[in-house]
Amino acid sequence: MIAKSLARFGAARGARRFSSAAKTIFSEDSTLRLLNKYLVYRACQSSWLIKNAGKFSRLAYRFAGRRLANLVFRSTFGRVFSAGETLKDLEREMRFLLENRHVYSVADLSLENVDSPTRETFDYIAKETADLVAAVSMSGERKNSMALKVTSLVHPAALRELSHAQKKLHRLFTSVAGEAVDAVMTRSDLARYLDENMHIIARDAEVETFFSIASGSKTGTQDKVSAAEYAANVHALPLDPAHACPLIRRVTPEITPEAVQVLAEWVFRLRRILDLVAKTGGFCMVDAEQTYVQYAVDSVTRQLQRKYNRPERLVLMNTYQAYLKNTSRDVALNLQECKSAGLPFSAKLVRGAYMTEERAVAMRAAVASPVFSDKAQVDENYNRIVRMVMREMPAGSHFSVASHNAESIQVTLEELRRQNVSARNCVVSFGQLKGLGDRLTFELAGQGEYTYKYLPYGPTHNLVPYLLRRAEEASFISVEGKKQLQELREEMLNVRKLHIKAAIALAGTLTLAGLAAKII
Repeated sequence: MIAKSLARFGAARGARRFSSAAKTIFSEDSTLRLLNKYLVYRACQSSWLIKNAGKFSRLAYRFAGRRLANLVFRSTFGRVFSAGETLKDLEREMRFLLENRHVYSVADLSLENVDSPTRETFDYIAKETADLVAAVSMSGERKNSMALKVTSLVHPAALRELSHAQKKLHRLFTSVAGEAVDAVMTRSDLARYLDENMHIIARDAEVETFFSIASGSKTGTQDKVSAAEYAANVHALPLDPAHACPLIRRVTPEITPEAVQVLAEWVFRLRRILDLVAKTGGFCMVDAEQTYVQYAVDSVTRQLQRKYNRPERLVLMNTYQAYLKNTSRDVALNLQECKSAGLPFSAKLVRGAYMTEERAVAMRAAVASPVFSDKAQVDENYNRIVRMVMREMPAGSHFSVASHNAESIQVTLEELRRQNVSARNCVVSFGQLKGLGDRLTFELAGQGEYTYKYLPYGPTHNLVPYLLRRAEEASFISVEGKKQLQELREEMLNVRKLHIKAAIALAGTLTLAGLAAKII
């Protein structure tokens, strides 16, 4: 069905058909690479193996040692789901995709499981990220980009403190005014809530400063603030000194002067990277994280987007996760913010990769899980957000549909046509992870759509958490996963037949040569 939809859409748009569309997914792979992919995909179908993969990886590194464990992971899951260990490996993969498949790349320096989270380590990661920016720039293709894992540049404890504080500010608004997108908070309601529930007696001057900052007003007294204004302007760590607010500091005492110093160094590293990205004319996508740090990531990312993004130049994209119950509201508020500020909407939409962990954390804390309870709800939310963004995003926006779900891609293609998105000078791209959704990637690219592969690279022991998440995700992609596995099985049979034919031909040639020698 997706192939027919793509064909109809491509014909309607007069899309250029590339020769790669006629190639099979695995036609460029060697026999050994095909066998490795087949074994990895088959392993991903084992729920028992996937459930215990984290335990097995820890045992492997403990008893086999780093060198042998690295070799095993690099030769199996690493070859399927990553671009390799070095920049050269990455550059080779990027060239191959563009030249042979007409597919662009989002390069990701994956450095999880960092041994010592120190200032020196974070500065080193920042330098390596700067090298990645230069490599993407030198690829000569502006549609290539990079992922930015902002959590790799700061101590996890400081980030958790900031996220807790930002979540507290979020709950302050929803507790006072409710969770509706059009909710409004008044001065009197805020003062009463602070007094009755947080035992904070807010002075008039504090409240006035707070509402002035929250509403984005530079002059005059503000008596109310909307949900979109609040989300855009109220931050536990304001990057603009003019937005420092005594009342916010009283509500979030966990942000100590020491934490502020650590977080200021983090923001400094981020700005240096983004300055370089802007200078080279590129753009980057911020990776999504677990909810216990995501509030901090969203807060800082949205402030940096205001600084760097313009309708004529996008530098930074945020990422939203559709499996979270509050994502639809967050996206709606971000769209309102962009329209009010005259800025482009710039975001990637994914389903989410931390479902098991999110549920476990919520269970330990005895709170409601932040993620939907089943896949059908996630799919419905994803498609609902796609339709909302395609309808509401302002001119100059870039919306990336990162999905391995054929239905969601079909919804996007239909909305592209229905909403006449190109007339608003907006860009819509499609992305899939390396090793997943190859059929969709190459069909979309074959129709001339802006399509990319997400390419992580880095030392194998740092890549392992990512590789295990991809293996878990591969086990959930039922329909497309089965199609891809079937395609791989067919390709392996074709290769085997070719090998048999080649062996028969060689045997026949040798026999004829022997007969000729006897006759002579």
